[in-house]
Amino acid sequence: MLVAPLWLVSSLADGYGTAGATDGAAEFMVGIGVILRATTRRIVQLGARGAMRTAVSAVLRAITRTLTRRFSRLVFRSAVGAVTRSQLTLPSHRLPVISHQRSSISLVVGILGLAASFGGSVYVAGGTDMAELQRHFGMGLPQMVVLSALPLLVYAALIKVAGRVYGAETRFATEADGLLLQGYFTGGGSFLPMLTDMVIYGTTKQRGRVAFAALSSLLLCHFLLLTVAKLTGSGAAEFASSMFLLYTFIYSFPIHPLEGRAIWGESRLRWFLLFIPTLMAFLLAFPAALLEVV
Repeated sequence: MLVAPLWLVSSLADGYGTAGATDGAAEFMVGIGVILRATTRRIVQLGARGAMRTAVSAVLRAITRTLTRRFSRLVFRSAVGAVTRSQLTLPSHRLPVISHQRSSISLVVGILGLAASFGGSVYVAGGTDMAELQRHFGMGLPQMVVLSALPLLVYAALIKVAGRVYGAETRFATEADGLLLQGYFTGGGSFLPMLTDMVIYGTTKQRGRVAFAALSSLLLCHFLLLTVAKLTGSGAAEFASSMFLLYTFIYSFPIHPLEGRAIWGESRLRWFLLFIPTLMAFLLAFPAALLEVV
């Protein structure tokens, strides 16, 4: 249902020779990717776990005919672990506890994965865009790769601090669907930071306020770095400010599992107070040199 309309439009565009009709393909890919992820998680919430367990049992019965009992048990435990991890999509008061060690590993994987994703997006976008980025910001790709993942580290620290202030527990989760989605974006030449989820344990009010405090601070980092860039002419500061703005813009959307959903659920007014200045900054201050990579 999602792919057929795009295939039809593409076929008509090719048939009529409409050059540039597919220039916005990356944006459509992003939208479809978000919808697919949200839909998949919702299906899991609505009872697909039973179907998954049934499928796993059928596979295990076939495996036990040719493999040893010990190996069969190992496969079964791995399958049960995969089903358990899918429970992360449930409301926070029903989420299983994520250990500190696993949370830290998820954050490290998220930082490295986003850095690699930015480099891959630039590569897919083409050499001409890379040359334009170097001219505009005055630095090479390695420096950009490092700065592209910096906002996630800062955001994680802000989430932790806000969680302590409002009495909520916070964890980080980098799941298989996040890795697939990030790879999907990278293959389309678009860098969108949706790899690592911020899991907030608490009431609706606590989750909303933690998310609002963290995202507001992230937006403030953008404005501070942008001011530094304007005063000093630093390309690195301008690039970093753009990355902080991009992260804020993406995370503020009211779609599960993004933090904007927690703010929306707690207070529509708070969400608009955050999203409107974020959107205006994105429209007015985001560098044109990065538009081909985002």
